[in-house]
Amino acid sequence: MEGSKNVQERPLLLTFLPGGMTMSYYCGVVAALYDLFEISNIMTFGASIGCCPAFALLTGMSVENMMRQTVELLLVLKTRRFGPFFMPRNIAEEVLRKCTNPWAKRTGEIWFGLTKIPSFTFEAINLNKAIGIGVSPIDLFAASICVPPFFTRPHVVGKLGSYVDGGVGQFTNFLWDMVKSFLFCSKKRVKTVSAGLGRASETGCRGEVVISPCYFLPGDITPSKSQRLKLQDHLFSMSWEQNSSQFQLGYDNIVSAKDFLVQNGLHLKEDCADNKMQYLADYDRIWKSSMDLVAPELTFRILSILMFFVSWLDYFLAMIYSLFYYLTSRTS
Repeated sequence: MEGSKNVQERPLLLTFLPGGMTMSYYCGVVAALYDLFEISNIMTFGASIGCCPAFALLTGMSVENMMRQTVELLLVLKTRRFGPFFMPRNIAEEVLRKCTNPWAKRTGEIWFGLTKIPSFTFEAINLNKAIGIGVSPIDLFAASICVPPFFTRPHVVGKLGSYVDGGVGQFTNFLWDMVKSFLFCSKKRVKTVSAGLGRASETGCRGEVVISPCYFLPGDITPSKSQRLKLQDHLFSMSWEQNSSQFQLGYDNIVSAKDFLVQNGLHLKEDCADNKMQYLADYDRIWKSSMDLVAPELTFRILSILMFFVSWLDYFLAMIYSLFYYLTSRTS
């Protein structure tokens, strides 16, 4: 009994997986978590863009500031001569300082998933401990969005070494898991839970809930096949229609998983609210006051045209993914 009580007192680990340009999806996820649950006794882990909700939840960052952070980053891509290519190393600092305090007080432990260079191994770095040895949170954020080939070289994170986007290491782990699933004829859909911090017990947590915006990199809470975000959303989500639909999807996914989250230890607020439409109105105002007022550079226009061909690639990848699991189930 005493041991069981001690386990229940441990924090719950919320893991946010990579998703490319799905910042708005995670804005919706955080908004719904704020509306429905008491944000207490949790630990967070984020890789790539998943670092944003991981940081926001445990620093009390407002949903509006998350929206502003998203728009500020998209503005950079829209207005730079080279678009997302040859990005400056200080871009993370510029965006963060406009929207939040990177040194904000934290109410729990936050982990950043990064890819170590040159070994390309996936590492989980504890933000609190990293700060304790002189590492800046800005450097961890900068490394988390340092995606080859958009940045010309890895980001140096203080004494810890050189890193790039954690999605690189996590994706290679996922591919290896898929290969093993195929070789050993497993019927189970490959999940990326093991590609994060590992088992929850290794972090001292009582359990782990994995949230992923990508249907092809599934977690415990993931868009369904009929709702899934397209490849265009992950690579070039630059329109209001894409971002507003992402926000709604993230919000709705959390609402649909409410009972599951309660079973895993989150506590519902006594005064649960549904502020989705108000959030969308605020997001629309922020978007129109910035993104709609700026003329795009030539690179942005060219990439917009190329997205037509990416839409065909999306269908091709979906077919390959479905075929893989069909063959796996047939051979088991």
